[in-house]
Amino acid sequence: MSILDKQLTPSPRRRSHRRLYIILGIVVILVAILFLFTNVGNDVAFIGHFATPPQHFTYSGHSDYVSAVAWSPDGKRIASASGDHSAQVWDASNGGHVLTYRRHSADVLTLAWSPNGQYIATGSLDNTVQIWNPTSGAQV
Repeated sequence: MSILDKQLTPSPRRRSHRRLYIILGIVVILVAILFLFTNVGNDVAFIGHFATPPQHFTYSGHSDYVSAVAWSPDGKRIASASGDHSAQVWDASNGGHVLTYRRHSADVLTLAWSPNGQYIATGSLDNTVQIWNPTSGAQV
């Protein structure tokens, strides 16, 4: 038997990478659409919100129930009204107590900031609405 009579071994089958290229192409197109038509920064921030614990403050200066809460127009302070006949102003960035207003003779039920943030109006069961300065506590 000669070497020419031997049967040739079949060459290894070459795998086609066509399917892999199609899948990679689809993934690239989907990622491109994601970046073009969505705000990725907001999506990442939304996911990050659940990955990192938010910083919370507990304001505990009132001795009775809290009946109303309002953010200042600039977002830097929070005012709260209470059944302890007072209204209080808090620093929203660090939780610090800024001021306590105690000129009502009954429960304070509601409050609101002026649009410019220079005044707070409080309404009470003593049948009065009082306007006062949230920085100094002076009644207007």
